[in-house]
Amino acid sequence: SFVLGFYVTLVVTRWWSQYENVPWPDRLMNLVSSSVEGKDEQGRMLRRTLIRYANL
Repeated sequence: SFVLGFYVTLVVTRWWSQYENVPWPDRLMNLVSSSVEGKDEQGRMLRRTLIRYANL
């Protein structure tokens, strides 16, 4: 029981560390959407393209 608890703690700690290191694009998406103007197709496609490149 003790060994299983130790192993589960180790796995969860490692998983949580990886989860925290994932770069979430929310802040960048807000910046791009407030900087790129236009409600037309060109503005929408430019915002979409910028975020797609950022996610690579």
